[in-house]
This record gives sequence, C-alpha cells and structure tokens, in this order.
Amino acid sequence: MAKTNELKGQVALITGANRGIGLAIAERLADMGAKLALCARNAEKLQQVALNLQNRGTEVFSRVADITDLADILKMVNETRAALGPRHSGE
Repeated sequence: MAKTNELKGQVALITGANRGIGLAIAERLADMGAKLALCARNAEKLQQVALNLQNRGTEVFSRVADITDLADILKMVNETRAALGPRHSGE
C-alpha cells in the first residue's frame, strides 16, 4: 500500500504488534505516517517487527509488556510519551 501522511505527527500504541491483526494494524498505521509504540510478549519477534518498520522510515518505540497488568500498561504509556510525544499544537 502507498505511504500517506494522513496520521503524520500522531502516535499509535498497538498491543499484540508482533503478529496477526496487531501486526497488520501496525503496518497500515505506519503506511499512514503515524509514529508507533509497539508491545507484545515475545521480545524477539517484537524486535524484528520494530526493525522492519524502522527500515521503512517509521519512528518506533517498542517494549515487552503485559497488558493484563495495570502497572505495566501505565509504564508503557508513560514510556511511549517520553519516546514519541504527543506533540500537539500549543504544547
């Protein structure tokens, strides 16, 4: 699919990003220009997905996370903000 800038400057956090629907969503959002925060349980697969997306020109932050653990979710969100933004007008 052709790359667009529809989501340029936006940050998307995708869970289960190393396979299946999560991977497909990550790839599509990357094509639309979004910066991506990726999480999954398999570190090796997640790292490969992150590298592939970075090689396509996408800004990516990734880490292993357990989305059934509230503390881990909050940590992922805070680390995403530190790594990728958000960068809204007026901030």
